[in-house]
Amino acid sequence: LALRAGKRAFNMDSDFKLEAGLTLAEIYKGIGRIDLAIDMTDKLIELADDPEERSIIGGIRDFFKKVQEVGKNPDAIE
Repeated sequence: LALRAGKRAFNMDSDFKLEAGLTLAEIYKGIGRIDLAIDMTDKLIELADDPEERSIIGGIRDFFKKVQEVGKNPDAIE
């Protein structure tokens, strides 16, 4: 249900597209689809007009990539 609502919110034309996309990325992370969470943050970086927003979303993407690495190799945790 959350995934369906997240997709609908993101696909709507609104002033909250970035927020909806971040929520959808978190939903993807929560269901174990880190690859889709990373893809979503890539899309959001392209949508963001503000350099600060792009930087914040880039940090979130980097976090998702780290989660993905740890998922592939749990012994890599420092």
